[in-house]
This record gives sequence, structure tokens and C-alpha cells, in this order.
Amino acid sequence: MKVVKVESEELLKKTYALRYKVLCEEIKTIDKSNYPEGLEYDKYDPYSDQYAILDDEGELAGCFRLIYDCPLGFPTLNVMHMTDLLEQIGEERICELSRITIDKKYRGLQTTIHIFKLIMWNGCPFMKRTGKDYLLCAVEESLYRLLRMARVPFKKIGEAQEYLERYRYPVLMSMEELAKLHPRYCRYL
Repeated sequence: MKVVKVESEELLKKTYALRYKVLCEEIKTIDKSNYPEGLEYDKYDPYSDQYAILDDEGELAGCFRLIYDCPLGFPTLNVMHMTDLLEQIGEERICELSRITIDKKYRGLQTTIHIFKLIMWNGCPFMKRTGKDYLLCAVEESLYRLLRMARVPFKKIGEAQEYLERYRYPVLMSMEELAKLHPRYCRYL
């Protein structure tokens, strides 16, 4: 598998269609009636870098987005009302990882762990290049445990709150900590 930045309209539509399939039809955290064209996107997407996870045959296995320097702020902080984090760290040092979506046929334990490692290793150069020191995300408890198993050092920074129809924790990861934990893969330092 590999991660590629979405740069074509065709691949972008495929990622939005996968998000619709998984988030609206399968796990039903987003109301599909808001997306009659079968493409799930929101107000943060124009301010995001979109990424596709491709399998060995080049088929779309998953996708995610990175939000930074967004005039709308960050979805996690806006929904979970955590503005004090911005005061402590500074918005210019944060990037949000969101809309992590994996096609059903790739959701086995080992494959999912592999996909998250790919996301982290591919995120390191981006974070370094853009001067972002922290990665923010909102995750369910089960995903948090999976990330810990994969040795991805996200830390809970608040209580679980309802977000997209499920209880999720705001989590934050220091890129410096990721690089110290995995120097072979993450050359952030």
C-alpha cells in the first residue's frame, strides 16, 4: 500500500464517494440525505490537503485529510470547545488529521494498523515542511487503543464528547515524540 496526495478531480471524487459509503451508509455517523450526489464533503475540505491510500493494484483502500492554516479553525477544537489548546500551543503549530476512512475490505486488525503507520510516516515530511509540531484528531476509544497498539503516540487531551454521532476523545500527538519513538520512519527532528 502507499499514500498519495490527491491532485486530480477524479481521485478527489473517489475519496468523497468512499467517505459517503463508509460514513453515511455503513457506520451512519453522517446523514446521507445531505449528500444526494453520493459524495461526502464539508466546509473544511477546501482548506485541506486530501490523501488517498492505494492498495498494490492502485485501488482506493482509504483516505484522510490534513487541515492546517484554516480560517474556519479546526473541526475537533470547534466541536469540542477546546480553544485553550490554541492558547497553549498556538494554532500555527497544529495540523488536524480527520475524515480517516478505510474501505470495509481493508479493516482487518493488521491492515488497519499498517494503514495508520502509513499515515504517520507519510505525515512526517509534510509536518516538517509546513512547520507543524502537533497533530490533532478526534477518535473513538477503540481507535485510540488501536493507535496505542501501533505505537502511534497520540495522547488524550480531554474528555470524550459526542461528535459525529459517537463519543470521541480529542487527542494530540507531538511530532517530536513520534520521531523519537520511530526514528527510522519519521525523520522529523
